[in-house]
Amino acid sequence: MLAYICASLLSGVMVAVSSAIGFVRLMLPYLARRFIVAKHRQPLPVVALLGGLFLLWIDMAAHTLFTSDDLPIGIATAVLGGGFFLILRQKR
Repeated sequence: MLAYICASLLSGVMVAVSSAIGFVRLMLPYLARRFIVAKHRQPLPVVALLGGLFLLWIDMAAHTLFTSDDLPIGIATAVLGGGFFLILRQKR
């Protein structure tokens, strides 16, 4: 129970310090293990590639979807990350 509390607090501090882009660090390893590779050593290069591609796509979408003003990438990742964790929470 103490480990869960510490992990939750550390995750919250990480998101608070590094802004909402930290959601990428929380989402992509889960998705890589779930859909691409199952072993624990193999996802590292996959997650690095997915993280770069994901942020590139989100940044391009944030700049092109809203022509009047650029949407900060932190807001876009927060929307996707919050939705991801709500869906993940409902599955359990």
